[in-house]
Amino acid sequence: MSSDRGIIWDRPERAARGPAPSLSRVEIATAAVTLADTHGIEAVSMRTLAVELGVGAASLYRYVASKDELIDLMVDAVMGNDLQFEVRGDWREDLRSFAHGLRAMALRHPWVAVPSAGLRSLGPNTARVYEQVLSAIDGLGLEIDEMLVMVERSTPSSAVAPSRSSPSRKPSGAPALTRSNGCKRNSPTSRA
Repeated sequence: MSSDRGIIWDRPERAARGPAPSLSRVEIATAAVTLADTHGIEAVSMRTLAVELGVGAASLYRYVASKDELIDLMVDAVMGNDLQFEVRGDWREDLRSFAHGLRAMALRHPWVAVPSAGLRSLGPNTARVYEQVLSAIDGLGLEIDEMLVMVERSTPSSAVAPSRSSPSRKPSGAPALTRSNGCKRNSPTSRA
């Protein structure tokens, strides 16, 4: 979500007026991620974060307009720093690698799988990750909306949320995209 001041990444990190900032967005996001990893997303508030950073709670609003923006920064930081996967040219294996990377990231940062912590706006790290994942399936003859559905469906909540099943269980190939579930043509899985 964006504030009335616009999306956080569209605003300069340092305001044109006023005192020089004593914190950076990276420092704020890092401290908030550590707080969420240690105590859960529910423990993250402007007040508790301010205590961690040694500043007044009101001063944090110079950097982030709301808790929603703070969570946007946190999710984007984790996507950029902790999500690891490889694109090697086999789209099925690439999507599988992405799903495994998301699951490993969620195990390190369980708060990411909490619906209230879900991505609200696409930050630069997240955009880069999605560009990389989409490049793995580019050229399969899919429209961009179909590609996004394919990526989303190849990473079900079971890939992100910890499960009680064996962690070594491998996900199946990418799901078939058909007219019956809203897509215009069959997926490459039916052509492979």
